[in-house]
Amino acid sequence: MPEERKINPADQVLNDPSSFLFASLADFYRQNMLFPEAIAMCRSGLEAQPDNIDGRLVLARCYLATAEPARAREELVKVLARQGEHGDAKKLLAEIDRSTPAAPPAPAAAPAPGQQPAPMAPAATAVPPARPTAPIPRPLDTVLPPAPVEQAPAGPVAAEPAPPAAATAEAGDNTPGYQRILADLQQTPQVLACLLVDDSGFVVAESYAGAVGGASDSESSAALATSIFRTAAEAMRKVKLGALERVIIETATEKVFLRRAGPLLLLLSAETSVKMGLVAVNGKRAAERVAALARPS
Repeated sequence: MPEERKINPADQVLNDPSSFLFASLADFYRQNMLFPEAIAMCRSGLEAQPDNIDGRLVLARCYLATAEPARAREELVKVLARQGEHGDAKKLLAEIDRSTPAAPPAPAAAPAPGQQPAPMAPAATAVPPARPTAPIPRPLDTVLPPAPVEQAPAGPVAAEPAPPAAATAEAGDNTPGYQRILADLQQTPQVLACLLVDDSGFVVAESYAGAVGGASDSESSAALATSIFRTAAEAMRKVKLGALERVIIETATEKVFLRRAGPLLLLLSAETSVKMGLVAVNGKRAAERVAALARPS
């Protein structure tokens, strides 16, 4: 009997364009100027996931890069139909509108032989609109002015008690949001662990694959990662090479990726055979989500 071929689950997910990773892989191809491959992967993935916003946005950017603004507009309209306030889609659509020239007016028909040409209509003169005498009704979607503030009665007013310190800390806690971001990043094949660490080396959030890791491993890894990144960043400043963006450490058993994520440091541990491009794309997006969540509103 022929030997049965063993399929690596990680490769099976990566090679399946209908998986949840197709948008990240397609965007990686787009950034490396592989537009036909990126477009083909987006089309295949969107057949299985027509509501995938990231996939349609990557496909629109590919069409813009290949000088196909009409197709890009079609994909952006579909994105805005599901998320009307999607900032990137609105920005790209505005760029298309600015770069698309207006259609020229149709030329007048030539007169028949022996027929006098029709006289040209006089140019219309702009007339300023008359000042309305009655108030114009406001549309329903217009933002209403704030309600008038009631004047406080004269006399002393008792001050409201300040909330307890514990309640205040809980209201500004972003840990659940950070945990969701790390859980999404953990879905990347061959990723073993994800940590978010502050500048003091304290573990803010963590996520592991299966039984990998533990409390003691987290604390030691966080302290070591903070020290390595701080030392590397200081060296970059001394030689005037700019701000340090990320550090990659390769050992015999794993690869460790360190990246600045707003006020925090993102640590990602993966197998040595992990696809570097996929980790770079997903790690960058996770860092951007962390920075946006940490940004004060």
